[in-house]
Amino acid sequence: MKKLFTVFLFVLLAISAQAQRPSTVVQVLNNSSTVGRIGLGPNDLIGAGSSYWTYCTTASSLTVIAEESPDNNSLHFVPVSPTYGVPSAINGNSCGVIPAGGLFGYPAFNVLAIGGGVISVWYSGSIGVTSTFPPAFNSSGATAPAQCDQTAFANTASGTPVSLVGGSTGSQIHVCGFTLSFVGSSGNTGFASLTFGASTSCTGGGSGTSFEIYLNSQSAPLDINRSFVLPAGDSLCFSPPASGTSGNVISISYAKF
Repeated sequence: MKKLFTVFLFVLLAISAQAQRPSTVVQVLNNSSTVGRIGLGPNDLIGAGSSYWTYCTTASSLTVIAEESPDNNSLHFVPVSPTYGVPSAINGNSCGVIPAGGLFGYPAFNVLAIGGGVISVWYSGSIGVTSTFPPAFNSSGATAPAQCDQTAFANTASGTPVSLVGGSTGSQIHVCGFTLSFVGSSGNTGFASLTFGASTSCTGGGSGTSFEIYLNSQSAPLDINRSFVLPAGDSLCFSPPASGTSGNVISISYAKF
């Protein structure tokens, strides 16, 4: 009887230790081209306060999102992140990380669309608590603001539009701010604008203007702290004033996902 009690106590302690794991890392998808939601197995539901989804892909087009449900019912999953697309291969690897945060009963990763390749996904969770989103709101409600980690630069003659950032299928360009400066001291006059569209020249169907300002003999630099998001897949272009000095310089801070 004593031996049986000892075995029972050992098993109970082992189960308790597993339930109290401070963190977990598990692969949930391996070279998959299938759309749909994937969750975690029972052993990896540790009541994590912070959740991260790392994904690497060879796809040419991709739309993914992090979700959660209080009861694992397919009708009760809600998004806990913006949609993400094909990551920029900055170091040669097309990989990205989606921070989800929160105390979620059933975290999940949902491949909404994928084309031209496969995706592998890993989940990592920790019992350390983080907020679901930083305190920010947009027209759609609470959201996670973009962290702009890339810069585009152009120097173009007056009246000559130029492409700044090319669009990618399934990804959006998030602009955090930009600087306008001018070569020479005579000043530039006319409308300066940032435009977007499906083509790299930002023309054709669905094109539009995301920012516009009128300059009157402007020669001093302008530092413009304005953020906006382009439609998915669209490119970003700069249209300088129609008259003035030969050089119109723009430097823009952005992220694309």
